Amino acid sequence: MNTHRAAVAVLLIAQVALGARPVVFVHGALGAGEQYEHAALLFASNGYPAGWIVAYDYNSVGPSGGPELLDRFIDTVLARTGAQKIDLVGHSRGTAESRTYLSDPARAAKVAHYANIAGRPSNNVGGVPTLVVGSAEDKIVGAPVAQEGAKAANIPGQDHVKVCTSTESFEQVYTFFNDGDKPRTLKIEPEKEILAGGYVKSYGQNNPLPGATVDVYEVAANTGERVFKKPLMTLTAAADGQWGPFRAKPGQHYEYVVTDKTIAHPRHYYREPLQRSDRLIYFRIASKAEGSTPGPLDKEPKYLTDKTAVFNVRQLNGALTPGQDSLKVNGTELVSEELTPARRTVVSLYLFDGNENGKTDGTPVPGLNWNGAFAGAVDIFIPAEPRGHVEFEFNGRTLNVPNWKGSEAGQIYVIFD
Repeated sequence: MNTHRAAVAVLLIAQVALGARPVVFVHGALGAGEQYEHAALLFASNGYPAGWIVAYDYNSVGPSGGPELLDRFIDTVLARTGAQKIDLVGHSRGTAESRTYLSDPARAAKVAHYANIAGRPSNNVGGVPTLVVGSAEDKIVGAPVAQEGAKAANIPGQDHVKVCTSTESFEQVYTFFNDGDKPRTLKIEPEKEILAGGYVKSYGQNNPLPGATVDVYEVAANTGERVFKKPLMTLTAAADGQWGPFRAKPGQHYEYVVTDKTIAHPRHYYREPLQRSDRLIYFRIASKAEGSTPGPLDKEPKYLTDKTAVFNVRQLNGALTPGQDSLKVNGTELVSEELTPARRTVVSLYLFDGNENGKTDGTPVPGLNWNGAFAGAVDIFIPAEPRGHVEFEFNGRTLNVPNWKGSEAGQIYVIFD
């Protein structure tokens, strides 16, 4: 108990010195807390205690459970940090959830500021000072609309996701939360000691997957091959889906292999090296489990053969936008108006032999399974033999990933942050 009180006292001293409050992020449809990972690292780089930037995950493809669940979550954050109020961030559907929450005066009294990002027009909801952030290039909701005293920030050239996750968005929100004081830095400041962890949850519903395991491997940067045959460690997801943390090496490339009883194949994840402590690393699993949204490969597992490798490439900080971004696989450009049209806000791209002809056609794979919200697919034939690696280059940054057999590895995730 004394140790706990001492820790709370240290946090309170930090809060007083900084003038900061905990930040609660409420994601949009098909989203999760990982969408605020970049902003969380920037807040921490500017002196916020890392544990004060938290995400509220809810069922984003069905009934959310109502404001009572968010209220209990915020009460837990206030109790843990010792703060009197939080600052609230809502994105897309999360702005509707946030507005409902703030409609009650007792709940609104717990919020010092509210940032409405890529959502509905907003006033100072519940009397809470409100900033509406958006972009005219957002193909889903358009430019920000502030009403009745709320402030507006229009960030040019950003899509529906990027306007939430970008450094420019962070700067606007940080400055608003801190009464006009701008952030000291707009870069993620590296740390020598890094603790990494996050959550294993179902895709869409965001249900925790307790008991899921995360094997962590060190891999070589130039090939993605494992440095050692055995994992450095195996971590098990807790009742709330939380896994880790583990002590990571700065600049080291890792492979994360997630296994759960709800899926036939493990999930292999390759991410960019960590720069500082990060507790919002999500592994979201689409499966046939009850209450979970099945992924395309659960519906059509025929593409997972022993002849080919199947990839899912994602950018956490926005869509793959023609004219702004470049994504190459083994030198072949995949960002274009044909493959990733701006109107569709594609953040996730499946790569596999869609017409099963044993060659790369480089054309969109048709069908609703592969062209859902924020997703697309391209016909790319990547043989699984001989064993080697595939080079993914996003805006000049490179990840090398082994070409595991689809029949053994399932789909392989390549994540750029």
